Amino acid sequence: MAVDHSSSAVCLCPMDCNEPLEGHVLQPTCVEQPAVVLVQLFAVGYYHFLLEVLPRLLIALGYIPSATTEWAAHARENSSESTDTYGLGIRDNAVVVVPTDGTHMHRFMSDLLDIVGITSDRIVPYSILQDRQAARTCRLTLQHAVYVDWVPRADNTDSLPTPGGAHVQGTPPSDPAATHLPAPYALHVVRHALRPALASEDAGSGPSVVAVWVQRRAAPTRRVVGEDGVIARLQASIPRHLRSTVELHVFSDSPRSPPVADALALFSRASVVLGMHGAGLANAVVCAPNTTLIELALPEPHATYYAHLARANGLRYHAVPLRPDPNNTSGGRAHPGGTTTRALYASRDVIVPVPALVAAWREALRFADRWGPRPSGATP
Repeated sequence: MAVDHSSSAVCLCPMDCNEPLEGHVLQPTCVEQPAVVLVQLFAVGYYHFLLEVLPRLLIALGYIPSATTEWAAHARENSSESTDTYGLGIRDNAVVVVPTDGTHMHRFMSDLLDIVGITSDRIVPYSILQDRQAARTCRLTLQHAVYVDWVPRADNTDSLPTPGGAHVQGTPPSDPAATHLPAPYALHVVRHALRPALASEDAGSGPSVVAVWVQRRAAPTRRVVGEDGVIARLQASIPRHLRSTVELHVFSDSPRSPPVADALALFSRASVVLGMHGAGLANAVVCAPNTTLIELALPEPHATYYAHLARANGLRYHAVPLRPDPNNTSGGRAHPGGTTTRALYASRDVIVPVPALVAAWREALRFADRWGPRPSGATP
């Protein structure tokens, strides 16, 4: 885990600030307090903010869970660099530079920041959508900047489930398939930071097995063909002796996604999470160890995000491989020569192999029944 600190002025602009500009040049905003920078690629997406951006902030604030894992031990050895060695008072005094879509900051961003104690007066918005001149202008000058990053480890030999469900040895650090994923410790930090905030007085009541089906009904891509029928098959296939103890929730993005706190509270109680590859599955970061994560998994090599999350946080992972709808005419990717191949992640409609999904579902329920309920708020 690396913490990059700069005590000299840092200028933020997404393009080359030395390019000549015509007309009036905007004056940058100068921030004198220490600033934790959360700007990164795709930061305004839910998956990326929750699983990549938020852990950067938590680590910068000195959040080190009291765990005995190798990642936690490594972080504790270097934690002084991320707290107050510089005398900056980062935890209590730092502002947070948050990427926004123009003047708009997504509600889930402010909600997550509020959960971890960052109030609105400590947020410095940084638009990643600007007109051409503004995008080439230094817009923000930081006197003390802190940015947390992680580097691939050369000794990573842990097994990683692939989208096809097999297990392979750890991906070499030089392989892009490894470098686009957050460090296991970063995912561990998010769970330890968020679960205590999700505790509720009635967490021990209700069904002993909570299951969550993640639905992509409003999303423009990867919508399940005949989804209502698929859910009905799942309900009907619950073993008879478990029907009074299993409650299947449909977590939907239609008409809009539930508030972040409600979503995380639901996932924190789940014994089984299943659904299509997409941002909604990122909420599984708060699931307790041994929760089963069943992913309707994409064949694209990069799509190991949730296999990686499961392995990092000790979840039981099962991939159900997908295939595109042959009648689907959308989502194709054009290539030179006029040929077209369909990347499944961009397909509008996807057919689910129901028998394979049901088999994984029934096995997960049997395991959950033996393992017991998941109390929210308990830090594993």
